[in-house]
Amino acid sequence: MRIYVDNKALIDNDITINSPSIASEYKANTAAGFSIVSYTGVGNTVSTVGTGLNVNAVPSLIIVKDRDTTNDWAVYHSALGATKDLTLNTDDDARTRLMWNNTAPTSSVFTIGAGNNADYRNRVNNTNDYIALVWSEVEGYSKFGSYEGSSDLPFVWCGFMPRYLLVKKTNASESWILHDTARSPYNVSSQKISPNSDGGETSSTFCDILSNGFKLRTTTSGEGNDGGSSYIFAAFAESPFKYSNAR
Repeated sequence: MRIYVDNKALIDNDITINSPSIASEYKANTAAGFSIVSYTGVGNTVSTVGTGLNVNAVPSLIIVKDRDTTNDWAVYHSALGATKDLTLNTDDDARTRLMWNNTAPTSSVFTIGAGNNADYRNRVNNTNDYIALVWSEVEGYSKFGSYEGSSDLPFVWCGFMPRYLLVKKTNASESWILHDTARSPYNVSSQKISPNSDGGETSSTFCDILSNGFKLRTTTSGEGNDGGSSYIFAAFAESPFKYSNAR
């Protein structure tokens, strides 16, 4: 297994890892809590894949794509846990399957499931080549969490001003939505694209992006704030918190 940290090759003794069961090649920016992992599935066998992250940097978001076929993009999010999964290219709700073998990732490895259900297994563990994008949370830079929709228009704390905000309803079918301060430089943030759609940019009221998180500004958006519904999000900072300002 080749190990890279900040694009520099290391010998195995430089960091302590638990060896994955599948040979994993990766490049990582450990300061940003991000790695890109390449592996080949082994079929109907529960397996582990290396993360390339620092010790104690447990993945909060994992996105896996089969490089050889048109299988869906598989998504793990820490707010859902290892018993559920999402698909980035569909508006499906979170499903209870064995995609991650009901096993939470560690700083060293994440687990991919087996079983006869090709619907989930083929997305992460047939005998094809895969690419995995792996993020761990970094204070002041990234935040991965959840919130409940409400007519009270909840505020969601991130600890920084988000530059990039990805949101998905998890208990029912709704599109993923992506908001950012490049396309909506002033509040209210309204310009959005949907990763599960090939459609162009659209506009709808969603939130105010603030110095330490975001505040929902509509009760009519099933994609972002439907009372009684659950949502997961991934946010990345505009700048370190101590330099952030409200818009």
